[in-house]
Amino acid sequence: MSFRTSSPLRSSAREASGEVRVLVVDDSAFMRHVITRELTSDAHVHVVGGARDGLEAINMARELKPDVVTLDIEMPKLDGLGALPRILEVCRARVIMLSSNEGVGRTNTLRALELGAVDFLLKPSGVSSANVAGIRETLLRAVHSAAGAHVRRATVSTTTLASQPKPTLNPTVGRTAARRLVVIGSSTGGPQALAAVIPRLPADLDAGVVVVQHMPPGFTASLAARLNDLSPLTVREAAAGDGIYNGEVLVAPGDYHLRFVTEGGMWRIKLDQGPRVHGVRPAVDVALASATEVASGRIACAILTGMGRDGTAGAAAVRSANGWVLAQNEATCVIYGMPRSVIDAGLATAVVPLEEVASGIVAHLNNPALRKKVS
Repeated sequence: MSFRTSSPLRSSAREASGEVRVLVVDDSAFMRHVITRELTSDAHVHVVGGARDGLEAINMARELKPDVVTLDIEMPKLDGLGALPRILEVCRARVIMLSSNEGVGRTNTLRALELGAVDFLLKPSGVSSANVAGIRETLLRAVHSAAGAHVRRATVSTTTLASQPKPTLNPTVGRTAARRLVVIGSSTGGPQALAAVIPRLPADLDAGVVVVQHMPPGFTASLAARLNDLSPLTVREAAAGDGIYNGEVLVAPGDYHLRFVTEGGMWRIKLDQGPRVHGVRPAVDVALASATEVASGRIACAILTGMGRDGTAGAAAVRSANGWVLAQNEATCVIYGMPRSVIDAGLATAVVPLEEVASGIVAHLNNPALRKKVS
């Protein structure tokens, strides 16, 4: 999959008024009412309308030109997945999907992110007002973040990448314990970015790869499965005790910090539910700090799109351990938060557009001086 990068999208109406114009789309009148109530608790948010299904949402988006659309996935007439591309065609809105944490809901959410949605939120379980009201802080943070996001759309089918042969793994044959480690950290916009990076890493990569993406439990397993379908490498959700092998990608599970230990002469995964860092678990900083304890100068890390500062302290630890730090450039980020923090701190060894992240990692690993260092 490759992506075309748009310029940062800005609404002249929003810039003039200082408010974010939101269209709420949900087939439940109750949900529309409560989401609207929670959003309008912020004086800087103006809900311009509510739509009951995808068809109504397209028409209202065309007429009202909202800055942000909250879009339910499961709706009659036309669901959110079907409406999303058409909404993006008729207005310059950033779309936040509202998803259930179930198998089909997770799969459809990941597909929506590939199609151009900038973020997603879990719909609260149950339909009581108390349950829904609990999402106020998360909802408002997501809306304000989305309002300043870049919109990225897939332009090439993933079928070509997905058709590449994947090596057959045997638990005891043909797997080489990694002696170099690549850690990739991402948040908002991360699933799209990872779908542009992981499939471009070669199956014979001379390093193990670990991905730390801010996501709830369940979604990380779906993300790993999706990346596995797209990639020549084997990608799966990490489990406690997993070994780090060349040419394999492990995705940190939602709600667990991922750390590294050395056991039996190789690096293995340790998971824990310690305190959240930067309000998230897994945190990129936790994984990178742990990586420096076992791999020292044999670490390469890439900090991709995302909100906040997670990854900056970890990148500092990596540089202090003679490791290598790559940051995604501003123009290709959905949210230029995490990479910017790393760059502003002077920690980035390289700053590249999204389409050059994979090749940058490979070029670094193929550096003769580095290969001599770990041989």
